[in-house]
Amino acid sequence: MYRAVHVCTCSHHKRFHFCTKSNPAGPCQLCGCRTFTPEAVCKCGHGKKAHKDGTGRCHEGDGCPQFRPIA
Repeated sequence: MYRAVHVCTCSHHKRFHFCTKSNPAGPCQLCGCRTFTPEAVCKCGHGKKAHKDGTGRCHEGDGCPQFRPIA
């Protein structure tokens, strides 16, 4: 199950990155992040931050045992 990634590695949502329609990789308005870089996504559809320590069990309650990145 794949979902569009709307969270940057800076942990802010895509909507906080300046002019994402005209410049999809724009800088973040809330921190010093200079470009929108999508967070890695697991096969369960949740981001890396949803998994304990970035590799463990998903805390979203879907039973995913570990982070398995989508290639």
